[in-house]
Amino acid sequence: LRAVLIIAGIFYHAALIYAPNFDWRLSSKETHYTFGLIVNILHSFRMPVFFVVAGFFCALSARRTDQFINSIYFKRILCFLIPLLFFSFTVQPIQYYIKVLVENRYNVDLTQLIYTYFYKEEYIAQLWFLVNLCVYYSIVYFCLSLSYFKILAHKIVVIFELMSTSLKLIAFCLISSSIYILFYFLDKYTLDIPIITLMTVVKFLPFFSLGFLLYYSDLSLKELTLLNVQQKIYFSIIWRFKTRRN
Repeated sequence: LRAVLIIAGIFYHAALIYAPNFDWRLSSKETHYTFGLIVNILHSFRMPVFFVVAGFFCALSARRTDQFINSIYFKRILCFLIPLLFFSFTVQPIQYYIKVLVENRYNVDLTQLIYTYFYKEEYIAQLWFLVNLCVYYSIVYFCLSLSYFKILAHKIVVIFELMSTSLKLIAFCLISSSIYILFYFLDKYTLDIPIITLMTVVKFLPFFSLGFLLYYSDLSLKELTLLNVQQKIYFSIIWRFKTRRN
């Protein structure tokens, strides 16, 4: 499934170049609505499903609590940080340099280029999902490390296993709605956190949480699709209010 999502990502980013009304790093003067349709369809499920899968395997790792705290967590973080750091100092600078070169018609101030590359966090670019995974895994690690949160998490899992499918759907809708509403009201207090983009962390946290709980559940594909649609509706509403307020 992850391989399919990665391949879908290639088509997604290629279609962005020719899709109308999309401001991306590269864009063509020749556009067609078909590419916009492809972008919207792939964007509607690609990353949400990716984080559901990531949450599921995080739960699989965290089931062995002691091993997760002592070794698995640190190995996973290294798996995220190594490619992030590698590409941030190899591929990403070249990509950003070409982008600025084209935008400024081959007139580039190297000092300003280096400054904006780090100040605007361009070194992360398409690798933002690795930062999200580091945050989510750290949250799980923190909860399992403290005895109180560990007991609380265990109780939540037990309750979730005993709930009917309908109650699981309702509970997840309420929790994700609360997260998005909280994000809406707290967004005016801008948190300037290096590397971490608060909006993307909050946006995909419910999907990661869903994947984590799915390890202990038996939701069908149809029910997962309904949850995905519900998540999109909630975040679209919050985003619309946010942009109007700004």
